[in-house]
Amino acid sequence: MKKYLIRRLLILIPVLLGVSIIVFALVEAMPGNPYSDQIDPTVPQEEYQERLERMGYYDPLPVRYARWLGRSLTLDFGYSTNYGAPVTEVIAGRLPNTILLGGLALVFTIVVAVPLGVISATNQYSILDYAVTVFAFIGLSIPAFFFGLLMIKFLSFELGLFPISGTGLDADYTGIRMLLHRIHHLILPTIVLGLLSTASVMRYTRSSMLEVIQQDYIRTARAKGLNEKIVIYKHALKNAMIPVVTVVALMLPTLVSGAVLTETIFSWPGVGTLMIDAINNRDYPLLMGITMMLSTVIVFANLLADILYAVIDPRIKYD
Repeated sequence: MKKYLIRRLLILIPVLLGVSIIVFALVEAMPGNPYSDQIDPTVPQEEYQERLERMGYYDPLPVRYARWLGRSLTLDFGYSTNYGAPVTEVIAGRLPNTILLGGLALVFTIVVAVPLGVISATNQYSILDYAVTVFAFIGLSIPAFFFGLLMIKFLSFELGLFPISGTGLDADYTGIRMLLHRIHHLILPTIVLGLLSTASVMRYTRSSMLEVIQQDYIRTARAKGLNEKIVIYKHALKNAMIPVVTVVALMLPTLVSGAVLTETIFSWPGVGTLMIDAINNRDYPLLMGITMMLSTVIVFANLLADILYAVIDPRIKYD
């Protein structure tokens, strides 16, 4: 396992390097001058051009990429042109909110999707199986922004059960009351973000369980007279979780990127809304920093999935 980890970590270097080239090239291809907001538009044109030259705007593309990459290796992605602060600090200020929302959405997905997938598989072709399948297809079909707006209309406006937006940190509460107040603000965005992946994980769990419970060793366990719950939850579920682990691990970047719409709908101050601000304000340093962060999360999520394989199934050897 140690050799495998070292080998995979070494492979990540050219992968992230390739991603950085693509991100830099795409952002450079975007229209507009990222430095235009930093220079007083009333200054003479000669001085304007001189400042752009000092900022390195007219340097050759490879020189600008090498300079940006060198800084990025020390987590220095430059200054945000919109916020007037280092990109790392701007992202770090929003990241805890996104991690909190994404983490709760992940827990919601696992708690809801895995049991429903198991129940659907163990009751194949029953009314319960059809009901769960219909729920899955509804979850896969409804866009997140539409579902979020429906939740706001009925649960916030019509019934007044949940707040429309915000984080809950603006209230003068302390202790348990403050915690409950924040949880109250998190419920709707967590359900909306979690629903994006709940249907997929549930379908994967159902398919994997159906495949496992038809194996010979499951039939043998049943033939020996083992309790059905022991057969399903002790012998079948563990092996059925191997492909599901991959899906769940790969959901991590999906939750972060999916948070763009959810955070915008509920005015949640996370990385998603920060990315929207960066695009609207042509804040290219901030946009490149966020994109590289998401790319890194995706790469390491794949590595995490492979490691979890060995943890769940000892038969898998990487040496």
